[in-house]
Amino acid sequence: MKYSLFFLALAASAPLFAQATPALPATVATIEPPRGCTAELQGNRPKVYIANFYVTYGKKDMGKAIGDFIAEKFEADGRLEVISRSMINEEMKTLLNNKKLKPEKYLAQTLAYAAGKNADCVIFGRISKNKTKVSFLVRMAAVESGENLRKVDTEVEVSEALKFLETVGDSFVTYFKTAPPKVIAQPVEKEEPRAKPKGFYAATSGIGLMPYGFVKNGFTYAAGGSAEFGHKGKLHKDIFFGVNLEYLHYIPKDETFVSLYGAASYGLAGYEYLTYDWLHFQLVLYGGYQFGRLVGAVETVNYGYGMFMAGTRAVIDFNNKFSLTLEPRYVLAIAGTTMIHSAAASVGSLWRF
Repeated sequence: MKYSLFFLALAASAPLFAQATPALPATVATIEPPRGCTAELQGNRPKVYIANFYVTYGKKDMGKAIGDFIAEKFEADGRLEVISRSMINEEMKTLLNNKKLKPEKYLAQTLAYAAGKNADCVIFGRISKNKTKVSFLVRMAAVESGENLRKVDTEVEVSEALKFLETVGDSFVTYFKTAPPKVIAQPVEKEEPRAKPKGFYAATSGIGLMPYGFVKNGFTYAAGGSAEFGHKGKLHKDIFFGVNLEYLHYIPKDETFVSLYGAASYGLAGYEYLTYDWLHFQLVLYGGYQFGRLVGAVETVNYGYGMFMAGTRAVIDFNNKFSLTLEPRYVLAIAGTTMIHSAAASVGSLWRF
């Protein structure tokens, strides 16, 4: 394309000056056209004045090249009368050579030039650059009323500038294919938030535990499982209560101990403090008692501990009936003045019914 060199110059560096009109989203908006520049041609050939663009950087002929580029698209379409670009270039040369030209002066004078040529439609715009962004402010307006028919206000990356300019030119030509449809606002149906699951549930999980303190000297970690039964939503939609049964088997560190295992029962209470559609976060507190047996090389000891646990449970819904759970927790075992701390985590599944 003969103007490609001009458009490649969009990568040249120069400051972006203040917008003459407020910026809008990067969309092309259609406004009901006035008479004289109507989308429904019906055999008429509106006269279109395609101005040299006001470009604030790069080569001085870039504004003319952009106007020529858009004019070529209208001439190829053939349905509109395009005012001579050489005549327009000669007419606008003095205006655009003014280094102190202000955007409002460019706008007013361009509309005056178009009116002087008895144009029905006028296309004009300003293109500027800030670092790696090129800013497009382009209008197609009715000369008689000055009302915008199509408008583009957006910024694109320098590498996308030429491609974006092509879409702008195409959008102006396609405006004249059919009359713009009347836009009738339709009531927007608000999507109801997903109801929080409630009712009875059952859950099972696998557990991994790392003991601290003196237990760690004989046992590296423990593994086991749990089963839970509860109800959510009885007192409040975010509160649940239940019972939990748990079994843990500790892995001995050496031959000093043969085995250590414990079975515990808990009552629990939980609160769902954060919900995002299919993802729930719950604070869970447990209180209960653990019975166990420690088998050593010399003797065997049965024991019992009061237990307290606090965890944050993540519940991932697959549907209204089935979810996966993930829960890191803190564990405290108390026997008289002896306190044993542990860190644990569980992964499991939950069924609602």
